[in-house]
Amino acid sequence: MKARHLTRKHALSVHCPFCSVAPGKRCELGSGGLRNSPHAARELFTLRVFEKKTVKDRSVSHMVR
Repeated sequence: MKARHLTRKHALSVHCPFCSVAPGKRCELGSGGLRNSPHAARELFTLRVFEKKTVKDRSVSHMVR
């Protein structure tokens, strides 16, 4: 998955390594309010998670053939 294909829904599907909120919850500000956009660390983490899923899917499909 490319970064330009990343949506807010994708980013919210994983926990945030920066503010430790659960999947499905919005990131928090240091003051306790909700952020308008996810932390950059969460977006990068999301890309890694989806890349691993894609690699696993490709390797499994390759083994089936």
